[in-house]
Amino acid sequence: MMQDPFRKACSDQKMLEKTAQFGREMVEEGGFSGRLIGFALHSETLEPLAILEAESTELFAGPIGVLVPAPVRDGATAVILSRETPSAWRHRKGGLYTRLGSVLSNEGSMVLYASNVDNRPWLRMANQFEDGRFSPAPGAQMLDFSEVFPHRSEGLHNPGGKVRIALRADTTGNATFSRCGRYRHTLTRDWTAQGEVPRSILWIGMNPSVADAQASDPTCNREQIFSADWGFTRYIKTNILDWRATSPKDLPRDPSLARSAQNLACILDQVRACEMIVLGYGKMHTRFQPAVRDTLAALRQNNHRLFCLALNSDGSARHPLYLKKTLTPIPFPE
Repeated sequence: MMQDPFRKACSDQKMLEKTAQFGREMVEEGGFSGRLIGFALHSETLEPLAILEAESTELFAGPIGVLVPAPVRDGATAVILSRETPSAWRHRKGGLYTRLGSVLSNEGSMVLYASNVDNRPWLRMANQFEDGRFSPAPGAQMLDFSEVFPHRSEGLHNPGGKVRIALRADTTGNATFSRCGRYRHTLTRDWTAQGEVPRSILWIGMNPSVADAQASDPTCNREQIFSADWGFTRYIKTNILDWRATSPKDLPRDPSLARSAQNLACILDQVRACEMIVLGYGKMHTRFQPAVRDTLAALRQNNHRLFCLALNSDGSARHPLYLKKTLTPIPFPE
């Protein structure tokens, strides 16, 4: 008896998931690249297609053979994903789905979406998705991207910390990371009231921990409290080193690894919108002192005044986490 095509497709998809090297970087011969995060079924052919997530907004889809390495079976199609803000859609037959993004495959423009019932991801030609068989379902429950692609975090860098503090209801968070997840370039928190002009403050620490767009770590939370107490409404965080590690002992010994090539430029870019710069990087190992000097020199060269909460015995800016909440900024020595 012939196996049902849908059941066979689901079986093929599960087999691929068992053998795939999730998190593996795959590069197309033209230079497009992305990390393998899962598989979606083609709505017409029921073929499992590999889904790649790229930091770039450029898109590629083609035979898996042009990707190196190729951890999925020959003949599968690779897709680099352009993520969208998830939105709820209802099929004309009644089913609820979450639209996750758009892709450009070797067949043309496609939509990536997932069933709200079993979280299964699908790919459908865009003209079929938008021809009236699906309609927006405002207010309906939506799936989170990580629910659809649970293997997405595999292979990503783990900074080691476990304490994550939820943002206040009036606060919007954002963060920028390297694609490998090892580096966090910037972190922002904005609680500016509607209709008011943001008052921004920049904090420069030693290195990032676990804070991201959704949650803060203890240091960032304390710095945000200080900032709000001083009348600011937008908090920006950068670091002398941008390697993510909760414990300084987990930082790479090589300074060129601990600080990405983009880090200093990111710091200087954030300064432009800030009224005040507060240093709180603490005592850093001698191997990282050139990075400290480079950062301070670049800030001073642009005539920025620097502040801190207190000084360590070696003249460095004290870490803010365990300092008194009543402290106010003092000028950092030239």
